[in-house]
Amino acid sequence: MKTKGDFDKFYNYGFPIQAVLITSIDDKKKANVFTIAWHMPLSRYPPLIAIAVSKKRYSRDLIEESGEFVINFMPFEFVDEVDFCGTNSGRDKDKIKETGLTLKKGTLNTPYIKESTACFECKVFKHEKIGDHSLFVGKIENILYESTSFDGNTLDIEKTSPCFYLGGGIYTKISSYKKFFD
Repeated sequence: MKTKGDFDKFYNYGFPIQAVLITSIDDKKKANVFTIAWHMPLSRYPPLIAIAVSKKRYSRDLIEESGEFVINFMPFEFVDEVDFCGTNSGRDKDKIKETGLTLKKGTLNTPYIKESTACFECKVFKHEKIGDHSLFVGKIENILYESTSFDGNTLDIEKTSPCFYLGGGIYTKISSYKKFFD
C-alpha cells in the first residue's frame, strides 16, 4: 500500500546516494571540506557534473569566490570522517586537521583528498541559485583514481565499498552482489 509522502523530506525517498566530500579553498588558499549527497553527472561532452549546496554552507561562498571545487569519492572505511565533515562547519573547525584526512595538490588550487578512491577536479562552469540551494555545474578538468580500487574504469566493490547516505545521519555500503547484462 502506498502512503502519502512528506514534502519536507521528499529527497529521502530517493536515497541511498553516494556521499562525497567536497574540497574548496578560501582567498588565502586554506582548504575546507564538507559532505554532500546531492550530486549528479550532467554531460559527457564536455564532462560536466553538478553539486547542490545549501546557501547556509560556508563552502558555498568559497566555491562561488574561488570558481573551483573537487569532488572526492570516499570509501566506507572513512564513514566517520564523512559524517564529521557533514555535521560540522569549516567556519568553526579545521575539519582537515580534526579528521586527519590528507590533502594533496592536483592541477587546481583546490586540493584533493588522498584517501578518496577517485576525485574530480572541477572549475565552475555555471552557477544558479535554485530554491534554498546553489547549483554549481563543474567542468571536470582532471580525474584521479586509485588504480587498486578499480577494474578498468569500474569500481571493484570486492576491494572498495563506497559510502552511501540513507538520510537522517545514517550511512551504508553496498553488497558485493552483482548482476550482469549484455
